[in-house]
Amino acid sequence: MNYKIIVYLFLVVITTVGFYFRLAGISTNHSFWADEALISSFAKNIILNKEHFINGIKAISYEPLQIAITTLFFKLFGVSEFSARIPSVLLGSIGIVFAYLLASKLSNRAGGLLAAFLYAFSQLNISNATQAKPYATLETLLLMICYLLLVKKSSYFQSLISNMFVIFLLTLSTFIHYVGVMFWIIYIVNLVLSHSGLLIKKIRQPIFMISGFVLFSIFLHLFNIDQLILDLFKTYNGKVLLISDNTIHLKNLLIRQYGIFFLPAIITLLISFKKNKAIVVALFFWIIVLLFMWSFRIYSHSIRYLVPLFGIIFTLFGAFFGIVGERYFKRFNWVLCLIVAVLLMVFQYKIILRATNYYTPNADFYGDVQIADYKKFYEELKIRFPNYKKLYIVNDTFDVEDWYLGRYSNSYFMKFTIKPYKHPLVNAFVYKSLPNFRKIIKNHPEGIVIVEDWDSFLPEEIKQYARKNLKLEMRIEGLPQAMGDNWPLEVYSWGFEK
Repeated sequence: MNYKIIVYLFLVVITTVGFYFRLAGISTNHSFWADEALISSFAKNIILNKEHFINGIKAISYEPLQIAITTLFFKLFGVSEFSARIPSVLLGSIGIVFAYLLASKLSNRAGGLLAAFLYAFSQLNISNATQAKPYATLETLLLMICYLLLVKKSSYFQSLISNMFVIFLLTLSTFIHYVGVMFWIIYIVNLVLSHSGLLIKKIRQPIFMISGFVLFSIFLHLFNIDQLILDLFKTYNGKVLLISDNTIHLKNLLIRQYGIFFLPAIITLLISFKKNKAIVVALFFWIIVLLFMWSFRIYSHSIRYLVPLFGIIFTLFGAFFGIVGERYFKRFNWVLCLIVAVLLMVFQYKIILRATNYYTPNADFYGDVQIADYKKFYEELKIRFPNYKKLYIVNDTFDVEDWYLGRYSNSYFMKFTIKPYKHPLVNAFVYKSLPNFRKIIKNHPEGIVIVEDWDSFLPEEIKQYARKNLKLEMRIEGLPQAMGDNWPLEVYSWGFEK
């Protein structure tokens, strides 16, 4: 049989099985975690005509297209956790094909198949592709962008069409999540380096400089990139640029846990520099900016923001062994890639070889996602308190309430609050101090407080007060599918004994 046909058959098998693994992971409609529920709530309200489409997708400024996509799938498949997660399953599976295409472009078909295999069965990839969040989608879009930039164009028309499609994909990335804004770095750096001679000539012309600046400013504003960039660099608790230090977590992630993938990926970029200078420099520049933002500009070390980077790492890892195999094994270059794939399967390091109905997002960082069983919790709450719609409720966040409870709480307590303020989305006040909580109990004869029994947003003094002075009504330990990775939820009440 023709070698090319064998390769494509393997790619079809890898992609199909990878899709099946992802689909199995959403098959039981298990509970949303907070961010999934928040996006889905706005999409649900659009479907139920409780919210105008434009207002609904603008509810979360940094991912409007994700809400729009979720709305579309609710329209097609009905309102459920399953429907909200289908887009990630589909786009995550398409990424397998583009991991192959990009890696084979940088090396050969054997390297492409190894990249597709790792991409398809990576624990990190599968867990993110089974969530109603945009990170698996961004990962695929980035691979598509890099592949289009890498492919050589034989004519001006092909180059124009390719650039238009890349800009389209970049626009999608920008509106799916603001992490996608940084993909523009790759395109702009690649564009500048690819046409450096022409740009140097044009820079000397004042009219070009002025018109270029105006057009660039319009472009930034048109796609809301200017505001997103400002948001990325806004102050946080009085800190201007370096608001956190996640470098120890970054070292743990990229060196200790994923070093066997990360180092070959970096070597692949270095090897590819001479042949693909523009895209290699662009990727290096993007990686540096992304890792800086992740290390110093976010308050928590959430691995999900790095998912697009891991798509590139897995792809370059496959390409590395394709290049090495071609150099030392010549026409049997596939042998080395096969050996690497077999070793990965034997040791099952960072990959999954068995389909299941749940893949934990906390395999690399404990607590990256608070996977509480909100679904069961709010079902039990409704049974315990039949008048829950009129009940006075205190909570710390509103993310899951509209989806599972159909209403918001009357007040919220969050430990990062400086002074009380009225939340614009839920029309309720947000407090911090215990005296405010005592005042609420005094002014309302009956009510409940929801306690997330971990290092959540609810101030610790309020948790301790509830445990010592209020009645424990119910406690849900955790999501059954998570197999012991418990995030308990509690309800404490006051006034009902009277």
